[in-house]
Amino acid sequence: MSRSGRLSDADKHHLDVYLRGRLLGLITLVAAITAILGGVIGWAVTKSDEATVASNRIELWKSEEALKGKVEAAISEVQQEAEERIQKLQDSADDAWRLVGALSGRADSLGQELDGVLGKKEALDRQLVKMASQLSTAAGELADKLKKDETFRSEFLKLIEGDLVQGLIPLGTIVAWDPFERDARGEAIGNGSERKRPDGWEICNGENGTPDLTGLFLRGVKFSHLVGKDAHAKATHRHTLDEQTSALHADQNDGQSVSIGKTSRHFAWTDHAHKIKGSTQPVSHIPPNYKVIYIMKVR
Repeated sequence: MSRSGRLSDADKHHLDVYLRGRLLGLITLVAAITAILGGVIGWAVTKSDEATVASNRIELWKSEEALKGKVEAAISEVQQEAEERIQKLQDSADDAWRLVGALSGRADSLGQELDGVLGKKEALDRQLVKMASQLSTAAGELADKLKKDETFRSEFLKLIEGDLVQGLIPLGTIVAWDPFERDARGEAIGNGSERKRPDGWEICNGENGTPDLTGLFLRGVKFSHLVGKDAHAKATHRHTLDEQTSALHADQNDGQSVSIGKTSRHFAWTDHAHKIKGSTQPVSHIPPNYKVIYIMKVR
């Protein structure tokens, strides 16, 4: 049966063969009945008279007519049954083709959906590969940037601590420096390890082109030729009292004597010396202070 629901040539051929077979069977049946009737007629002719034969022939004709009607009815019934079956087959074929069409359409739709899904998967796979490549590249670039940034930061800090601040902090600048990292309470952090001394700075200990400021205060002067250590400054000193031997002091001697009825008084002076000598304990005039290290910008 064709896709349009019509009978194909092969189906028509099969139907024609089927109908011819049924008709041939009916014709064979009619022939057999006719032969039987012929035998009966022959037998009736030989056994009956002309009237009986005529009557039998009439009955036979009626029987033939009745049989022909039955045959025609049977043929009509067969044709109707065949047509009904053909119609049912055609309807079934139409339903089948509609189902096939629907399934085909659904299959096409599913195929398109599958193609779309596969396409999306391929696109997603490509996107994931691209993203992975981009992430790898970005990670590499970030690592390089961090490395460069660290190098730049190190160089930048070096410049800040060195040549970059040359114009801001001139050579010879002296500042107080605490070498220890401290917490909010001012306590040294950890084991009190020293900070790294800034690049370009040296401790003012009399070495590396620095003055020795150990134990000294800084005092401002008006002229550059006055800059330097003040030799007259003394952290501690003594007060000494020299012996004095030339002083004269009066000494009263009452020289009293007793006599009956009379009291007399006499005054006398003599030269003598008082020996006075002493010294104070060492004293310091340094006020309360916080000890730091002086560092000097030397390069």
